[in-house]
Amino acid sequence: MLTGPRVRNALILLVIAVLAPMFIPSVVAADNRPVSTATSSSDVGTFTVSGEVATPLTLNAHDLRRGYRGHSATSHFIPGCVTQGHVYRGALLTEVLATAGPKFDPAIKSAKLRYAVLVSASDGYQAVLSWGEIDPDFANTQVLLAYEQDGALLPRPHLIVPSDKQGGRYVCNITSLNLLQIKP
Repeated sequence: MLTGPRVRNALILLVIAVLAPMFIPSVVAADNRPVSTATSSSDVGTFTVSGEVATPLTLNAHDLRRGYRGHSATSHFIPGCVTQGHVYRGALLTEVLATAGPKFDPAIKSAKLRYAVLVSASDGYQAVLSWGEIDPDFANTQVLLAYEQDGALLPRPHLIVPSDKQGGRYVCNITSLNLLQIKP
């Protein structure tokens, strides 16, 4: 029979991992995707989707795993002098933004090309992607909000742009996605 503190601790962690999702409060958005009821991005693991959207959202990595189709991507980039490669799993950035309902003006030809997404991290780091880069009708870059890296769950989503050769737009621990209209 297995006994001892290590086995007991492992069993406790397993029970917590299985039961915790049952007690995490959440609601469902109009399109039936789950939306966390967390009230601020200071809550552990939450991030906001705001800006030029019809329905601002507050989500976490669990919401991404549960409410969006998972996509996998392998990313190889060079931070300094060493190439790093990881396998990520996450939701497509475009699908999460679509849930929030971007407010593109249908009267303006290709209005969505006037928008960009500002991605912010818990340490203040930021990166920007143009809408044309991520839109399936244009560049169709498969940008992920990763909730898993090399099979391990992440506490907060990370922005992954698999086609990037450098890691400058690799944003760890996302706290917000802000859809901005670029004006002259």
